[in-house]
Amino acid sequence: MVSRLLKRHHQRHIFSESAPQPNTPAAHGEPHQPLPTVNRRPVAGMFEVQLSRATQAALDVVDPRFRFDADVFLTLLLRHCAMVGLPLSSHVAYVLATVEHETAFGGPRHTQSVSLIEDHSPLREDKTTGRWHCTNHITGQRQSADTAEQLLIDYWNAAYGDRIELGNRPGSNDGYVYRGRGFTPLVGRAQYARVTEALAAHDFSYELDSQVWGGDPTRPIDLVARPDHLRRSSALAARVAVLALRDGLLTGVRLDRYLTPNTADFINARRCVRGTDQAVLVASIARRYHEALTSWSAVLAAIEGRPA
Repeated sequence: MVSRLLKRHHQRHIFSESAPQPNTPAAHGEPHQPLPTVNRRPVAGMFEVQLSRATQAALDVVDPRFRFDADVFLTLLLRHCAMVGLPLSSHVAYVLATVEHETAFGGPRHTQSVSLIEDHSPLREDKTTGRWHCTNHITGQRQSADTAEQLLIDYWNAAYGDRIELGNRPGSNDGYVYRGRGFTPLVGRAQYARVTEALAAHDFSYELDSQVWGGDPTRPIDLVARPDHLRRSSALAARVAVLALRDGLLTGVRLDRYLTPNTADFINARRCVRGTDQAVLVASIARRYHEALTSWSAVLAAIEGRPA
């Protein structure tokens, strides 16, 4: 089922996947301290075999509603988990659980959804006046504008524009520009800047628009300047998802605070993403993946070229 996905995407850690379009219409924690990423270059044959097995095991327990999009992205996500060396299956399980819960593996939730970008409430046109209107799902307020494009700008500025704690500048379009993108959505200028800084410390590049970004000072990875790359490059989105949770880039809380070799506190692990909102639900999803990913140690062994 997943064999078509098992191509090698690493050449000097350059990844070229771009996010496909839909197929249908601050919490408490310790300060961020990035962990080192080993430059792992898998031994081809056995790594791909073990990655395929892990992918199939995870795919078998994906919520059926999200199976199609998971089939597209699971191998990519697990590959990045392995490339940065997530040491525990519980860590991998929580990454997958967060991606399933937050973005449904990039799948559309309604007819106006766009893959890997935060959903807004449906926009509707008044056929009599020609104006567009909606109810903002963040503020609960009714909004309207002359065009759908302007309504979207107003929508996200109303939702996030004045959120100083997100690093957004009042009176700017930061709410719109830095709305949620990615598998584990970044929201706010501060998160885009923090992740940009973290990526600079890693040997990672991605290909987009026939150019390689990262590793070249003339084309650095800069999500503040190019936030939409996080939507358009699924490779970038996957790497960000893994690093954001591992290194506490979203809230300052890292996965290894609650997920250790001896404990798997999936409820409090939610603090890596957004406090305790929906913590019990996401924990139940994580347990499902954790029970399935019994072969994760074999994936890591293969990537290091040692016996499982």
